[in-house]
Amino acid sequence: MIYLLQARPITSLDIESDFELMHEQDGPLFTDTEMFTNANTGEMMPQAMTPLTCDVFVSGAAGMQQVMGAEFLGSNAIQNAYVEAGSTTFCKHFFLNMYITLYFANEYTSLLNTKDQKEGFEIMMFGKPLGNEILDRIHARYRNIRVSLYRKIRGLLQLVISALRGKHRIQQGKSLVKTANTDFSTTDTRMLYQQIEKLRKASGECWYCHTQVSLASSTFSGLIKIILDTGREEDHAIVMSEVANLLSTCPDVLSADVPHALRKIALTVIDSGKAEFFQSLSAKEAAQWLQTDDSGELKNEFARFIETHGHRCVRESELWEKPWRMEPKKVVKTIQAMTKSPDEMRNQKRHMTEDETIASIKVPVTAIKKKMLRYILPIARTAVGQRENGKGIAIKLMDFLRQGYIRLAELLVHEGRLPEEELIFFLRHNEIGKLIKTRSARLINKANRRRKLMPTLMAMQFPEIMTGYPTPIEDDEKNDVPTTSELTGIFV
Repeated sequence: MIYLLQARPITSLDIESDFELMHEQDGPLFTDTEMFTNANTGEMMPQAMTPLTCDVFVSGAAGMQQVMGAEFLGSNAIQNAYVEAGSTTFCKHFFLNMYITLYFANEYTSLLNTKDQKEGFEIMMFGKPLGNEILDRIHARYRNIRVSLYRKIRGLLQLVISALRGKHRIQQGKSLVKTANTDFSTTDTRMLYQQIEKLRKASGECWYCHTQVSLASSTFSGLIKIILDTGREEDHAIVMSEVANLLSTCPDVLSADVPHALRKIALTVIDSGKAEFFQSLSAKEAAQWLQTDDSGELKNEFARFIETHGHRCVRESELWEKPWRMEPKKVVKTIQAMTKSPDEMRNQKRHMTEDETIASIKVPVTAIKKKMLRYILPIARTAVGQRENGKGIAIKLMDFLRQGYIRLAELLVHEGRLPEEELIFFLRHNEIGKLIKTRSARLINKANRRRKLMPTLMAMQFPEIMTGYPTPIEDDEKNDVPTTSELTGIFV
């Protein structure tokens, strides 16, 4: 009698739990009293990100604050290069570390007053100061840092010079977009992977340029706030409203062209007498109609809009999201809604000149302060415009990466290494490299489980400000996370 025994490794006993998959890309905590906020990041990246976006977007942005801090103040100002990161993720949600981004400039690291800087950034971010308890924590955290007076003076001068070089940073970003290799016609997955690696580096450089011009914008906005500040706490809201009003009109802002272009398309639909017909169509049908000859001049207008702004969308930094060029119905819904208000579309808001805006300020302003505003306001408005243009350039590079990863997914599906193209967004960048080198059912299983967990992660909501480890608003005791793991074998 002959007995046959099949022996193979039991791969399902060593798989990650759901908890581990949800927290696998969580950032580090330097202390138990670290403070995080989603006040800014929750607007640009609401809800959870896919693992690939966490790798490409957040990993590149995390160290920017360290680089800038070392540039301006030297390496002594960085307490721990391995832990201190300006941006981080928890449960795939994007957060800013308040100590690194808001409170890093203080009397220990610069020539600036700790309390004034703290309150200034808090008012800009949250609309009000957060109290003296946080001030004590800032002193406790930074009092042992030793930055020489020479480095502080040099850092302040570098900050001013950097703030005035916004135009140069924008040109750098445009050059990176222009020279990026976006020819994804190759059928060699290894070559395409290397090409994406280069795009990742270019994307990081673009985000760094955006961060630099954002710093310049914050610097000049802060100066205007200081000029208008009355010194009375009850006037904070009025002062911030005046700052917003002064900076409401900025020159040469590419993103501001989006509502203008949409209004123009909506008015063309209204003037053509086809508004009711346009509204009666579904968003998908309306998008198709705008791309046919039946729409007349609208076809060219919509084509120009997609060519210029087609890389944008809601959650535009998320690689998994389909931009307007891929799903034009997303933006067509907005155009359809705009055609329902023809009077509002024709009544375009008149923007005040700089002198008119300064004259309309409600808080008391001396003649000297008005002269200062006339000098600083044009620079500040230009800086705000450069910030928005810098973001648009960085988003353009993200769209190049999206195109590259989609093409790579097509090739991996064709080679039988990936069952679905969408799964590439649920793999990390280095895991895609492993998948190219060797077929891995384990990685495919992990990507599928990550995708199943995505609705749970997307539904999570976090407080605006958190101390310690960020936890969702939902009851921590309640464990309603769906189980995705099963004790089943994987072919090896």
